[in-house]
Parts: sequence; structure tokens; C-alpha cells
Amino acid sequence: MASIFAVVLTYNRKDLLKRCLDCVFAQSRACDRVIVIDNCSSDGTSDMLRAEWGDRVEVHILSRNIGASGGFNVGIRVAYQGGADFVWVMDDDVLPERDALAKLVEADQFLADKGVPRAFVLSSAWTEDGNVTNVPKI
Repeated sequence: MASIFAVVLTYNRKDLLKRCLDCVFAQSRACDRVIVIDNCSSDGTSDMLRAEWGDRVEVHILSRNIGASGGFNVGIRVAYQGGADFVWVMDDDVLPERDALAKLVEADQFLADKGVPRAFVLSSAWTEDGNVTNVPKI
């Protein structure tokens, strides 16, 4: 089975991060590894991660905030260099449904079975008010 690492980017939103990690660890298809990239938070995020998540997450605290694209770049590189076959990326405000990762795996397999080349598989994300937050133009 392919290894899937979750990469969660955070910056000064430790309460949202906790909720996000709760959802990541509640997945019906578990992640093989969970990596948190802390983009130089100053709100006690690293203390919360140590106290509440211990060794269940791999934490990388950046020395300065390098923005979302920089943080995701670090996270994807760490996952790839760590042996991930697939990398599931999200910001700290994403609260994935319990079967979100399983559905992504199913979609990838569906496309593979049809011989469809793919570089990524994307799911929908909604705000707590029900508004769609990621509408890519491909």
C-alpha cells in the first residue's frame, strides 16, 4: 500500500491547528505520518504541539515566516525525502471529513484504473458556513 503523509501548515492559529489535527487523526484511512510546518508562530503553537501531540506529529519550526508557498515547499520536501508516495497538504484551518483521505485514495485509484495520468487529486473544502473555499481553475 502506498504511503501517505499529511503536511499541515500553520501560523499563529493553534486552536484551529488542534481542530485540524483532531480531524486528520480521525481519518478512516490513517496517514502514515503527520508533519506540521510551523511558519514561525509566536502564539504558543510549539508548546501546544509538544503538550498535546507529543511524538504523534513531526514538527518543523521555521526560523522565520516564509509564507504559504514557502511553508508548503518545506513540508512537501520533508515528506518526499521521508519516503512519502503521496502528500496530503492543508492549512491549519482545514477540517477534513472522516472519510476525506479515503475518498482521495479511491479517486486516484479510479483514475489509475482508467489510465488517466494525474499529478494530483483535489477535494472540495468548505468554510464552517458552507461556502466553497478552493475552486481551482485548471
